[in-house]
Amino acid sequence: NKEYAEAWKDDLALKDTLESDIPARVSLFNPLYFISGTSQGFATAQVAPYWRINEGVQNSDTSICTSLNMKLALTHYKDVKNVAFTLVWDKGHVLAERTGNVAANLVNWIVACATA
Repeated sequence: NKEYAEAWKDDLALKDTLESDIPARVSLFNPLYFISGTSQGFATAQVAPYWRINEGVQNSDTSICTSLNMKLALTHYKDVKNVAFTLVWDKGHVLAERTGNVAANLVNWIVACATA
């Protein structure tokens, strides 16, 4: 329906109080927008130097490729010093750890990064 197509086009052109249109705001939800060299937002934000990504292999909310793409983009980002990436068997979209306590493992990782 042409009427819906025009309404959609008009909505995409709407600006918020910061003068950002909908496509620009949608880009802000995608971390790859800031760390992928093919994105307009590349290198426009301060990116943390240390990353810890644990992904449950049985995650039914998103593809493993999502976290793998993050890992690969971060690995190639000039200001990132380390990306700890772990796939965890038999876990879904949860606080995934291979061993130990989630909170203790995170704190230990933070301490290791802070003293590196």
